Amino acid sequence: MTKSGRWAAAVIWTAALLAAAGCGEKENTAGVDMQEESDTALSGETGLEQENFVQELEEQLLSAGDDLGDSETEIVYAEEQEYPALAEFLAEYYRVPGEQLAQTRYYYNYIDLDDDGTDEIFAVVIGEYTETEAGGYPAVILKADEADGFTVFEAFPEISTPVIISSRSTNGLRDIILDTYGLGMGRVGYEICHYQPGGGYQTEANEQVDGLEMFPCTQILSNNLIDDMDQGEYMTLAGEGVR
Repeated sequence: MTKSGRWAAAVIWTAALLAAAGCGEKENTAGVDMQEESDTALSGETGLEQENFVQELEEQLLSAGDDLGDSETEIVYAEEQEYPALAEFLAEYYRVPGEQLAQTRYYYNYIDLDDDGTDEIFAVVIGEYTETEAGGYPAVILKADEADGFTVFEAFPEISTPVIISSRSTNGLRDIILDTYGLGMGRVGYEICHYQPGGGYQTEANEQVDGLEMFPCTQILSNNLIDDMDQGEYMTLAGEGVR
């Protein structure tokens, strides 16, 4: 991922989390003010003045992205190493047609959900074939064995990235927080998924909340998907190096 993609993703998450968390119950209007300032400045300036303004705006956003390192949120981008066995498994699991494999991307991260010292794999497949009507994408949590075999621990019909892994646990597994904005009619905010024995992460025990309080967490699959596509920095189900 390019530097611009990383800070863009970080800034978007920072703004969303601060707004959701309240940060002392103060309304976060920085994004609105910045957009209004940008619109006003660009409508009244041309040439060098516009270029200087855009540069200054980018510097402000980069600074905001750097400040994220002081928060309790660990930002983690998807693994960059090709994983042929995983790609093959996902293609078969989701029955992706052969002609769609090169157009279907996959992203994955390792995360230890039960703190037993062995990582699970959180993977999402992104493409026209797998996109849901609500604009989300299916995702799975997998347990891998030494022979590159996989067992599905949890399957989500649709998510949007990034995904938040909480430091808090329910029944021995860390809570998973999904951003549900836009996924279905009236779904705005977050779904806090609490693991339930016999039911997994998708039960009536889950909470739908408008915002999140500040607490330690790990944000995975944090890539800017649009930037990845523009830069050709992604992996497909067709195999290594296929774009």
